[in-house]
Amino acid sequence: MERRSVLVDAIHSQPGGMLQVIGAEAGMHLVALLPPGIDDRQVARQAARDGISAMPLSVCQLRKQSRGGLILGYGGTNTTEIQDGVKKLRASLDKLAT
Repeated sequence: MERRSVLVDAIHSQPGGMLQVIGAEAGMHLVALLPPGIDDRQVARQAARDGISAMPLSVCQLRKQSRGGLILGYGGTNTTEIQDGVKKLRASLDKLAT
């Protein structure tokens, strides 16, 4: 629960509010929606190039949704790694926005 809380707080502290956390407050993964029009597969590929593993939500959906998202795992990381990972993820999103 502590790691999830750190992840949510790190996402909410990022400027621009690019990610919206949704879903249950338990488990080892968190779902974060992207703004409309941003391709979650493209974000996941860029994140992988930047050293972050984030699964695009669209691979779990039968029909195209109005918003893509990312499935972020946090079970095997510590709080410092989570905070660093969110910073890297934000940098990945910024690269795609320019």
